[in-house]
Amino acid sequence: MRIDPSTLSPKVREDFLIESFNNATRRQGEISFLREVRTEKNDDFGKYSVKLDRLRNIFKSSVWFQHKTKSGHLKFSHKVTGIIIEFKNHGRGNNVDPGAVETIKKNLQEHENILGNEIFMFKSKNWQSLPDLRKVSRVWISFYNSSIRA
Repeated sequence: MRIDPSTLSPKVREDFLIESFNNATRRQGEISFLREVRTEKNDDFGKYSVKLDRLRNIFKSSVWFQHKTKSGHLKFSHKVTGIIIEFKNHGRGNNVDPGAVETIKKNLQEHENILGNEIFMFKSKNWQSLPDLRKVSRVWISFYNSSIRA
């Protein structure tokens, strides 16, 4: 569920952008997860071993909207980028299916690319400091408008 930023007050838009930045950069956040799953496979079978709790913590932020599913899956969409992440929240053990980790990695990387390149417009020193929120807020509105026309 992506939100039309032009319907939000400037303060709420800035709050969403700050939370998006913080969620990406915090310890055990989105970027940390991507770095972790880009490294060598970390279990005995040459696959990624990621705990469900690890993913639940990444997506518990208020900028990730949790959709209700009847299948026992967790499905989240980012309110700024519109990227959807879905994974099984049931089954054997506490680990996410290794195939799902690859899909989550791909979708989360697309989310970070949109957020960092298209909205925050990082050119260098990516994710080192929060950009000018007024400027970024206008960019978010333009990005949203151009993406719904496409």
